[in-house]
Amino acid sequence: MDASAQLREVRSQRRADFEEDKAARIRRLQPFGVLRPSVSAEALSRQLRNAIVSSTMTAELQSSIFQWALLSRLGAEEWGAPRREEEEDEPIFAFANWLPCFGSMGRGERMALPSSALPDLGPLLRCPEAIEALLLGGGCRDWRQATMQLCRLLLAEPSLLDGGWQLQLAAAYALCIAEGEEMWDTVFAEGSIDMLQRYQSFCTAAACSKWFPEFKALKSWHFRYVLGSWHSDQDLAWSRDHVDQQYKKPDVIGQSARMVKYKLHNDQGVSVHEGLGFYDGNKATMPRILAYGGVCGAVSKFGASCCQAFGVPAMPVGQPGHCAMIWRAPEGRWCLENDNGGWNQSRMHDKIQRTWQKELGPVCENAGVIPVAEQALSECFGPSEALRLAAQLAPRDLQLQLLLDAVGECAFNLCAWADVIPVVRGLDSGALTAPLLQRAERAEANAVAGPWKGGRDLSLNRPVRASAGSDRAKNVVDGTDSEWFPEEAEPQWLDIDLQTLSQVHQVRVKWWGDYGKKSSLKVLSQEASPAAWVERGRRSCDADFNGWTELKGWKEPTRLVRLELDNPCPDCFGLKKSYGIRRVEVLGSHLEGGLSTGASDLLHRLAEASFPRTQELADQQGLHLVQELLTSHGLAK
Repeated sequence: MDASAQLREVRSQRRADFEEDKAARIRRLQPFGVLRPSVSAEALSRQLRNAIVSSTMTAELQSSIFQWALLSRLGAEEWGAPRREEEEDEPIFAFANWLPCFGSMGRGERMALPSSALPDLGPLLRCPEAIEALLLGGGCRDWRQATMQLCRLLLAEPSLLDGGWQLQLAAAYALCIAEGEEMWDTVFAEGSIDMLQRYQSFCTAAACSKWFPEFKALKSWHFRYVLGSWHSDQDLAWSRDHVDQQYKKPDVIGQSARMVKYKLHNDQGVSVHEGLGFYDGNKATMPRILAYGGVCGAVSKFGASCCQAFGVPAMPVGQPGHCAMIWRAPEGRWCLENDNGGWNQSRMHDKIQRTWQKELGPVCENAGVIPVAEQALSECFGPSEALRLAAQLAPRDLQLQLLLDAVGECAFNLCAWADVIPVVRGLDSGALTAPLLQRAERAEANAVAGPWKGGRDLSLNRPVRASAGSDRAKNVVDGTDSEWFPEEAEPQWLDIDLQTLSQVHQVRVKWWGDYGKKSSLKVLSQEASPAAWVERGRRSCDADFNGWTELKGWKEPTRLVRLELDNPCPDCFGLKKSYGIRRVEVLGSHLEGGLSTGASDLLHRLAEASFPRTQELADQQGLHLVQELLTSHGLAK
């Protein structure tokens, strides 16, 4: 075949591919006509109930479950009704205004959207990826509003139905709109923020490669914490030009918060406590924060917006008497910046979108939800969520199995934990002990073969008593580097209740500052209370700054571990403390026959074995939050 014939064949194939894609898009855009979601959801639910009982979870069944879940949240109003006569001449698709982010050269100032109050659901319901982008986007205050906004975008730009980051960003836009005014702190931008214009500007910036490379791998949930920036689009553009070069990298962009000078008073002597008076009555825009300085709030909010300016999810978080920030580093690592309390003391900031708010209730106020949701999105969250939703349609005797399957599929799906706990409470012990025990033992066996191979942390999140500083004593067993540092200048002690008879392989103590060279340490154990304490070891060598002391374990059964400290000394940070410990780890294993098989204890055992990598942030926070859910349902250990 000569070159010209080959060229004709290539052109013919490209033309055929184009026509096929065009026909497929036309099919996807065919209207459903008038549809009442509640009626459709009920009809679909009848079919799904039979399929759930008789079938295993398949991709097709998962897609149908997600369709039902969305329709069931949209009520009985008519969607896709004919438009009013005066609207007939308006364009349905605003191609000329919108094509730039997909390669066109022209753009209007604002994209035109279809004007129907409740648009046709056809394109959305024919696109499983679009439905999942909504349903797996972290929850929503107003599903009707979010669905309406996404449908209007799909009708205005059919290319979104091809999927990818563009569709994920569109779903995030819809979810942000559904949050309403709750997500805006108005002190940071001159005038209101137009979300549609912001969405367009983000698409344009992506086409111009203004974002860090990971931007196009983000999901709708991530994009909510980019689009939701409190600063204006102009400020975000300013940030891309003015962030110090050393911080213009994906792995350090969060450190741009350090550009802001920490100042209690401006140059005219006005206190930061005067609010916008500190900025001479002006809004706290990015240039003003950099010029004027500020305290923790200004530092953290500046850093968060610098991240968002490069397409990096970020947000301020509250800590006791302080404002820090969290941001997403490469490979999904969430980092604390301007930190003063650690993850366990970090709370979601006012006017920041909550993840899984309806599903988790007050537990969603923990900032630790963010790294857990991140991990969920990378570990079979979709199939797990389909199983959770299927349980809502299943007969009562099948609900527990489906919810336990959902937890097993993705332990980081906190919504599945939130659903399984009340189901366990509502069943009699005989009906649930066998399946729960089986799941707990299976999870424990997997953990022992993996992360627990050298021994598990028996002290993690266990009860702690202290001779002083009792309010902070729990910090030593929360898996983080938060501190216990009593001021009292006399011998002190900590008691850790392992809550079941155990064999201790090793005790590890991480010191605060240089106390690993100053404080004496004695470790004792007790099999049961009351009984005599038995000394097991002492610190015999100096530890590094913020370093560890490690003591060998013992064979005797142990329930309580005591740490005794002496030789009080002033701390190296000048905080007038006498001792300081960051973390205690009691490594070992539970003894045979020492474990309870009650429903509450089995749930705790399942939770601990489901998050075995206690050195990993997502596992630490996942276990912490599941234990909070259990406590909120009266199932504290």
